[in-house]
Amino acid sequence: MTYSRLPAFVLGFHGCDRAVAKRVVSRREHLKTSKNDYDWLGHGIYFWENHPARAMIWAKEQSVRVRSKGRSFEPAVVGAIIDLGKCLYLLNATSIGLVEQAYRHMKEFRKKENLPLPANANLSGSAEYLLRKLDCAVINFLHNTIAPDALR
Repeated sequence: MTYSRLPAFVLGFHGCDRAVAKRVVSRREHLKTSKNDYDWLGHGIYFWENHPARAMIWAKEQSVRVRSKGRSFEPAVVGAIIDLGKCLYLLNATSIGLVEQAYRHMKEFRKKENLPLPANANLSGSAEYLLRKLDCAVINFLHNTIAPDALR
């Protein structure tokens, strides 16, 4: 199995703090990779495809979370033109097969190493906000073990 080669560009929109947006747009800083163990699609920089309003909704929700901790956060959105190139396109069977393969291999590896399998869980009893630790671990495992061969 290989990654899909998508000959396309998409518009991506990233919700963030206004100060970060200004530094990124002025090329003084790059967006930082999220490395939370609960990131739904693994470690990376998250963009909403063709949806600046959704990116702003996320930024506004984030501002509430950050402000509740006593820090400042002014919601903003940064746009980008993204060359998909070789990507894990989760709307096709090939990519879904890669995810399934990664899950099986990760499960076997963790069993051999006597490591527990991460689990997804609700955050504070809310079905809306999930900590996607299993999803994150599978995608990261895929990129770290199976994907390097698929990208050659």
